[in-house]
Amino acid sequence: MKTQLLVSLAAAACLVGCSTTHLQDEDERAVFDRTQDVGNKLAVEMSHKNPKAVVVVTSFQTANDLNQTDGFGRIAAEQVAGCLAKRGFHVVDVRMRTPGDPPARNSKRPDEFTLSRDAKKIAQEAKADYVVTGVYAHGKFNSIIALKALDTNGVVQASYNYTVPATVSFDWDRSTLLKAEQAR
Repeated sequence: MKTQLLVSLAAAACLVGCSTTHLQDEDERAVFDRTQDVGNKLAVEMSHKNPKAVVVVTSFQTANDLNQTDGFGRIAAEQVAGCLAKRGFHVVDVRMRTPGDPPARNSKRPDEFTLSRDAKKIAQEAKADYVVTGVYAHGKFNSIIALKALDTNGVVQASYNYTVPATVSFDWDRSTLLKAEQAR
């Protein structure tokens, strides 16, 4: 009888552990781990070129509209910036808006961030040696990310392409999450 009870409890635990929530947690962990891994690889590669470099990391942009980002583009960039900082790079946090500029189309708060594809301008304004940027596209099952470090002339000095599960929402805006839940 005890054996049957233990088997039943183990089966129930397995069913609970295999729930959608658990899978989402696994996917979130996979996204975090993969982005962290690529950020560390980028830091190693860049440290061979200039270990004392000043680096600016921009929010990653969606490939469908290079003037847009989402929670994934912001958090992935922050993660890569953290990897570079841990490796000893001087990571400069810049806000590309200047007084009088219109707010970013995709920003709820006008001063939060602005996207720019002009690496030379960003590097000059921040007195940086490199600008790290990324472009991504969300597919049905995976998101594809192209990450690159550009020098002050806009020449790619390091790059990584990687994928992560596309089943994770990184938009913490309550209305976005509610719309996503309603679409399911």
